[in-house]
Amino acid sequence: MRRLTIKMKDLLSPAGDQEAGAVTALTAVMMVVLLLMAAMVINTGMAYSEKAQLQNGADAAALAAADCTSRTACTQAQAQAIAANLANMNSNDNASNVNTLDFSVPGQVTATTSTLSNGQPFLALPFAGITKVSEGRVGATATAVWSSGVPVTGPSILPLTFGTCQVFLGATDTPVVLHGKDKCNAWNPASGLNAPGGFGYLQADANCHLTLSVDQWAKTDSGNGVSGACKAKVFTSTLVGQTVLVPIFGDVRGTGNNVEYKIIGWGAFVVYGWSFPPGPNKTVGKWTGSGDGIQGKFIKILSYEEGFTYGQPKPGDPDFGTTAPPLVKLIK
Repeated sequence: MRRLTIKMKDLLSPAGDQEAGAVTALTAVMMVVLLLMAAMVINTGMAYSEKAQLQNGADAAALAAADCTSRTACTQAQAQAIAANLANMNSNDNASNVNTLDFSVPGQVTATTSTLSNGQPFLALPFAGITKVSEGRVGATATAVWSSGVPVTGPSILPLTFGTCQVFLGATDTPVVLHGKDKCNAWNPASGLNAPGGFGYLQADANCHLTLSVDQWAKTDSGNGVSGACKAKVFTSTLVGQTVLVPIFGDVRGTGNNVEYKIIGWGAFVVYGWSFPPGPNKTVGKWTGSGDGIQGKFIKILSYEEGFTYGQPKPGDPDFGTTAPPLVKLIK
């Protein structure tokens, strides 16, 4: 058997020196890579932090500008000053730039913010000698909308429309009978003629859903009554005592199943009860009228209903007591 003998001089050979040198070189390269990665992480973190601050500032600026414009009709310069102040307050160094406040879309404002650091429109980044990137430009955008005025378009919970002469704000509850059977009438500013009162049945889909707009001609329900779907989904005992927005008509055209109602506004109606054919249990809640109809009262209301669009009333349009306070919200 042969013996393996290693002498000390073999360990100190040039081959051993080469391996040690390779490790040293590799360590140096890795240190540079790690330093570069650390610099990039720090720079990216600074940019993300700046972005978050600018986004908070853009959100606050857009909301403030929208609120100012919707409530007090402030000027562009006033809105810009308010927006700039809030954008700065949301920045860690109390400095940012509101580039623009765009009011080009009615009922909407878009705020765009960007970095303002030591008077410069960019973020100074460290380790420029390593990353070859010395500055970062960061920005953010937010859009706020507002709505106010009177209801224009929205879902009608009840598949009914009421004549203008039924709207007595603050009156005690009264029965309202079907259109054509009521004696009251009201002046219609659109046509200059008397518009009959009462209420009319309106067409709704299979789920009793119905969306109407001011100035729309709404079709009557060909069944001349409340459909089974609406009785099952809407006209239940839980409706009694509820306040709902209902469409008001100011003109009527057509005859029989071709009757259409001209919607001229929305009113807030408190439901007390009704009596609708057919069926033995047609009367629910309070009903003091003769024949069939719905009972309740119109009230003046200040609220914002989801699903409705709001706008300013036209000159000469009647006031049915439904208005919305300015509502401001972010959309993006």
